[in-house]
Amino acid sequence: MRLCIPVNEDNGIESSLSGHVGSAEGFMIWNSDDKSLKYQNNSNQHHAHGQCMPILAVGAGNFDAFVVQGIGRRAYALLKEQGIGLYRCEGVTVKDILDAYDAGKLESLDEESCCGGHGHHDHH
Repeated sequence: MRLCIPVNEDNGIESSLSGHVGSAEGFMIWNSDDKSLKYQNNSNQHHAHGQCMPILAVGAGNFDAFVVQGIGRRAYALLKEQGIGLYRCEGVTVKDILDAYDAGKLESLDEESCCGGHGHHDHH
């Protein structure tokens, strides 16, 4: 399983989670097979409201699932159409996410759990 985690900075396992997928500074891609962790810049960071394209930012085929604190309905629908899994975690760092994954505590995200738009979190 390759997890994509939106982060505020490239600080390895201690990187803090971004509260919004589209405006994240970058993404940590974690591969459960070899336990590798790789940082990727968010090339789609400065998008217009409602135009978040996480697949473009990270690249289709580079991961199996997103782990987020929250995500908008449009981005959710686009990811689901591509067969990308979505999980939610209340963690603060990448390490929190990986610990939750190892413990089987990542919560599957459904459309009812999506955010309505920008300004919905204060997790930054």
